[in-house]
Amino acid sequence: MDRDGRRLNKSFFAHLKNSILGTKKRSENLKSLPLESLDVSQTGKEENYWREWLAHPSKEDKYWISANFQKDISKVDVPNHMVTGWYDVMLPSLMKDYDLLCSSGKRPFLTIGPWSHFEGEASFQSLHHSIIWMRAMLLGEKKLLRKNPVQVYVMGANEWREYDSFPLQE
Repeated sequence: MDRDGRRLNKSFFAHLKNSILGTKKRSENLKSLPLESLDVSQTGKEENYWREWLAHPSKEDKYWISANFQKDISKVDVPNHMVTGWYDVMLPSLMKDYDLLCSSGKRPFLTIGPWSHFEGEASFQSLHHSIIWMRAMLLGEKKLLRKNPVQVYVMGANEWREYDSFPLQE
């Protein structure tokens, strides 16, 4: 049962468990080189999209220009919750998007945890924080929503802290 006495879907939790365990295995596989054969180790076959991505290693490559939406991020007019980790390869680009949203007057939620992009803990935490956030935004259930829009795991202190904005002002 959840906090409101509703039955939780067992298949959902089975799926979540498999996703997390699968992510742990994937995380180990991602430490292998060369990257060119990573598709085969993950899927058992060559993946054309993967090979095509690797053929364009520079983010300035014309191939990637159409996939870069940072120029349009200030036009976003719906609530956002951004989840990343201190060791996430996507942290720099996510923070650019966060800064762009903030500078255009938006107030996105931001969660930065002690994980990398492919860790099982990241999947679980991202899902946990996202469900709470979505229930608040879509259903108006704000009682579980944290008070401040920014939640950061402070590595040396080994604790979560909440802030009104990020980066922190001195």
